[in-house]
Amino acid sequence: MNALAQAAISGIWEQATQPQELSTPDNLAGRLFHVISANETSITIETQGGSPITITRDAFIATVSHLARNGHGMTNPCEIRSHQHVVEAGPLCRAAREHNHGTRVINYIVPILESVGLVSVSRDRPNRVWLV
Repeated sequence: MNALAQAAISGIWEQATQPQELSTPDNLAGRLFHVISANETSITIETQGGSPITITRDAFIATVSHLARNGHGMTNPCEIRSHQHVVEAGPLCRAAREHNHGTRVINYIVPILESVGLVSVSRDRPNRVWLV
């Protein structure tokens, strides 16, 4: 699965790294963020509050790999379950975080992947994501 996830990310990386404004995946608590820069190994976003966060390419690969490995398509969406505390976070959030130096980034990865058509997102609670 990891090779397929790597290929999927390679196929969309240039488009995903373009400067753009997006929103975290929650209708009630969504926050705007901007993709501001990128290179071959990471994307840097700026949060609505002005903080820069770097997201590794490996965190994107881990996210897609988790969704593929667990069969998360339209009929079996995956709860995002983002949480600041690791023990409260869901498996998808933890998978991305583990590949991003411990920083919680799933709420930024999912909208970026959605913007390039790799995933779809339900922004109603509980927030869910699936591969398209």
